[in-house]
Amino acid sequence: MINILYSIWESVWRRMFGSDGWNIPIIKYRAIQHIFNVIATLSVLWYVGLSWWQNIAVCTFYEGFYWSWGHGPAFDVGRGGCPDEKTIKRYKERFWNKWCEKMFPESMWYGKTYDAFWMFFRYEIPAILVFAFSLNCWFLLAGFATTFVYWLCWLMCDKGKITAPTDKAEWIVGFVSGLLLTL
Repeated sequence: MINILYSIWESVWRRMFGSDGWNIPIIKYRAIQHIFNVIATLSVLWYVGLSWWQNIAVCTFYEGFYWSWGHGPAFDVGRGGCPDEKTIKRYKERFWNKWCEKMFPESMWYGKTYDAFWMFFRYEIPAILVFAFSLNCWFLLAGFATTFVYWLCWLMCDKGKITAPTDKAEWIVGFVSGLLLTL
């Protein structure tokens, strides 16, 4: 039951984080948002039985990398068209962009498949770090799940089934991430 409540919390928190706290005065500040989530995450990790040092390490990687690294320009999974120089610079800021450039011919750069792999690396690398300290193999699915959710939401938007695909993906990804962390 605690893992479901925490997953609901993560769902609401992730959407709040993506919408800058819905412009609610205190909550709109990223530092405050992080403090709330760190308290919730430390509490649930203690509840699931991690030692104090595992708790701190997992929370650091989860909050500090899994959530805090912006999801970058790949969140629309290739729908952004030909990126401008500023956007290309954002892609290249992350070391895994080099992996994507080596995996795909230049004609595929910044397209749907490229962005899906870019986003997978973006979320899976911190997931591996979380796993290394929690030994929770379920969290190794986080990069796959996050990429799939964003891809599916954008696909449904393309087909006219939903609007605001990023917003919906944030709700779902928050829940799934919280659940995977506490299984």
